[in-house]
Amino acid sequence: MMGSTGGRGLRFVLVQGVYHAPWCWDRLIPELDRREHEAVTVDVPIGDPAAGASEYGDVMQRLSKTGTRSW
Repeated sequence: MMGSTGGRGLRFVLVQGVYHAPWCWDRLIPELDRREHEAVTVDVPIGDPAAGASEYGDVMQRLSKTGTRSW
């Protein structure tokens, strides 16, 4: 997901896949920053076996409204 950050390039919302966590973006974020983009990682509930697309969507919606990035 990308969006404008005003005068500073683009904002990237980085969501990890299964068996990963926000650390998987550790090498990409400095490169995006170097190119004057903003990167936000999201901590989705991968550790909760009952969580599905709806719960992942809730995390994304909360991020878009409040900036809260974790489950």
